[in-house]
Amino acid sequence: WLSPINSLESAKALLIVTQHSYAADLPSPFNIFLWMPDMGHGAPPITIKKIGSGLYELSDIYFIMDGFWQIRIQLKNNDTLTEEQIFEYTLQ
Repeated sequence: WLSPINSLESAKALLIVTQHSYAADLPSPFNIFLWMPDMGHGAPPITIKKIGSGLYELSDIYFIMDGFWQIRIQLKNNDTLTEEQIFEYTLQ
């Protein structure tokens, strides 16, 4: 995280992707979004900016309320989900 995380302000983060200890780019297209499973909704879209090999700046991250959140990274082939990584975070 590059900024404080709360439900009042947008947050920024740095995503570092590696494969076998080396920087690796995610295949296009990919998507990163917030999901609140207990409430059945997400949040506004996250802005993704590639800043280097395996480095992505994530901005406009809005946790719109306190509670249990999932940060989902999805890889797709056309409209078919091929891989998903879920990180869990509880905002209090």
